[in-house]
Amino acid sequence: MDCFCGCGIQVPRGLTEANLRLGETALELLAWDRYRTLERLEYPELVEVDRLIDQGAGCHRRLLAAVHGDRDDRSMDESDEWLGQSRSAWAKRPSMMQKGSLLQAPRLRLTEADLDRLDRVHPERSFSAETPARADPGGEDLVEKLERLGVLFREGLLSEDEFQAAKAKLLD
Repeated sequence: MDCFCGCGIQVPRGLTEANLRLGETALELLAWDRYRTLERLEYPELVEVDRLIDQGAGCHRRLLAAVHGDRDDRSMDESDEWLGQSRSAWAKRPSMMQKGSLLQAPRLRLTEADLDRLDRVHPERSFSAETPARADPGGEDLVEKLERLGVLFREGLLSEDEFQAAKAKLLD
């Protein structure tokens, strides 16, 4: 099996599950990035979505490192937990899901055009990296942006250096 990221390596048999999970997290992150980029989100929901994406991107990076042999930890517990949180969250957002049927569970709404945009290494940027409007999420003013940064910092999703750099960038 080829590595999901498209690097061309053959994934060893013992890492097949991690490679498949890498694909699952990438598709979930793609859907979340599309949602936060294209929907007009209010501040509390935007923070919730950003936190979910940041956690998922961390899982994705660790799975990618495991598949590439850069990490020995092959535990799927973290990604299982995040996938559960993600699925529970998008199930409450009708614009993100296709309804299921008697024999099929609801699933993410992803189009061929969405899949064409998928950045397999950084799926959390598949939409937002190309969308200048994302630089001003939901029309937030400076205070809201600083508050949002503070929340991300307090929750441990940004280091002190990342927080200070982002704050300096906003204040410039």
